[in-house]
Amino acid sequence: MVELAPRLDFKHSAFARHTIRHRWPVILAQLIDSVYRNRIRYQKDEGIDPEKLKSLTGCIGQLRYEVTTDKPITLLSSVLPSCNEELEVWNSRLRAIGVELTGEDDLKGATSQHPSWHSLPWLFTECYLYRRIMDHVFHHGLLSFDPFAAKKHSGLKGSVALLEQLLRFLSLLEDTCGYTSDEEIFETLFQAALWANEFDLSLHAQGEHHVGGTSDLPTHIRRMLDCMVVNDTHELWRFWINRMKGPSSVSSKQEHITSIVLDNAGPELVADLCLAEFLIRSQLTSKVVFYPKCIPWFVSDVTAADIDWLLKIGLSTEFLPGPIGVLAHTWAGKWTERFESGEFIVRNSTFWTLPCDFSELAANERTLCDALTQSDVVVFKGDLNYRKLVGDRSWIPDNPQHKLNAFRAMQLGRTVSSDGLIDCKCTPVSESTSDSRKHPLGAPVDCRCHTGDSPSSPPLVIALRVAKADVAVGLSPEMLRKVTTESSDWWTLGRYGLVQLVSPLYFG
Repeated sequence: MVELAPRLDFKHSAFARHTIRHRWPVILAQLIDSVYRNRIRYQKDEGIDPEKLKSLTGCIGQLRYEVTTDKPITLLSSVLPSCNEELEVWNSRLRAIGVELTGEDDLKGATSQHPSWHSLPWLFTECYLYRRIMDHVFHHGLLSFDPFAAKKHSGLKGSVALLEQLLRFLSLLEDTCGYTSDEEIFETLFQAALWANEFDLSLHAQGEHHVGGTSDLPTHIRRMLDCMVVNDTHELWRFWINRMKGPSSVSSKQEHITSIVLDNAGPELVADLCLAEFLIRSQLTSKVVFYPKCIPWFVSDVTAADIDWLLKIGLSTEFLPGPIGVLAHTWAGKWTERFESGEFIVRNSTFWTLPCDFSELAANERTLCDALTQSDVVVFKGDLNYRKLVGDRSWIPDNPQHKLNAFRAMQLGRTVSSDGLIDCKCTPVSESTSDSRKHPLGAPVDCRCHTGDSPSSPPLVIALRVAKADVAVGLSPEMLRKVTTESSDWWTLGRYGLVQLVSPLYFG
């Protein structure tokens, strides 16, 4: 029996309390202001009735009141476009925890035991908040309306310095003078995909957020290395290259698929596309599958519409005037061709906007679980995906057993026994043979884990995250002492990064 740490909630997490009491009301107030201020533009550009937007802001204002006064939560009412089952999944989960009221009921009639905004696990309630926002949007018949779009678009325009760093660096890849190997470029672009995650509008709710300075990209990345609390980038490169020696290498007949579970729009999405471009060009993968959110989510999260907007408008010379616009337009054209050729693919799933963690992936979305398991590499981006990876529980950050328990559910395709051993065929660092054996999870093994006679093998699973919630695993005791000395709230500040191997587990 795996021992699980308690889930983060209003009672046991100071940052959860701060988020619910202070951050959410600010986010909702800013959303009301943004929708109201932009109502005429929405009418002109999207044909939306301003009266509908006025009514929508009233509903969001009522939602804000319910959050701040810890009112009972209610069942949802609006069907997600093109997905009738999603509403029933949500409401069945709500009923299972005791939610009985609908939005039409008098909240004053709820019993003291009825679930409220402060009584449930933080992850569940935060997902519910954004689904409630979209419930109001859909209820007004605004099926394609993104209430956060204006803020995402302004965030991209405010990040020109970082965009220039990213795109100029990518343009120089054909001339790798100054780099000793592809490994340096690999590490730079993975780190860029991590640190572009500074663009998170749900955390930086107090005003405009600008990312990047005037230095070149590698210099900027080197400065950020001091802020890494877990950095498995070198190990990731070793595992990746070792895997390329197997039957799923790009040079073989098998496709090599990299799946990226996206986080934020804006410059982070550009960084993700730059990383994908490098992986294709350098034959480190043959196809990149992007998984966005199916509806607007957590203010700045990527939707399929955001990808389309970025390629058609966000990277145009009209939106980004000057030399950066010309460069951006060139890359937008190249990336559009990759989507058209099938080298880049967008796949939607409602699983990413359900309130469950990733231990429930197989039970809730078998098709998605199979697709990820059949990938060669799976990259989970951002703080929310990390919280779902580890179950949003109060693990001890430097406890190896807690890391094993937190990541156990995401050993995709790897058979884990009850005693914490994993079956595989692999080449240990100290040996040259490749016999079938069992080894402890996290042993320092260059692990390909081929199963039987199948040419496929379980994927590398990677988490890229700038910490913005009080949950983490896999820190060394020395690193934990260092960051807690700097600030006891280190993991909620958005200053510390993790590039972390999730599967196969690695204890360096």
